[in-house]
Amino acid sequence: MDSLSLFGFVAISFMLLAYLFEDKNPYFVLLFACACAMGSLYGFLQDAWPFGLIE
Repeated sequence: MDSLSLFGFVAISFMLLAYLFEDKNPYFVLLFACACAMGSLYGFLQDAWPFGLIE
């Protein structure tokens, strides 16, 4: 697994975990927003700009 794929895996994993726990604490909403930004960056880095734009 290359570093870009690992970054995407971590970003999407954080996104899912933060979404799962966002009712527990408002900080998870912030973590979800940061993970969405990471997912968007991942989309742009792998030249999938529609994914990066929508994310």
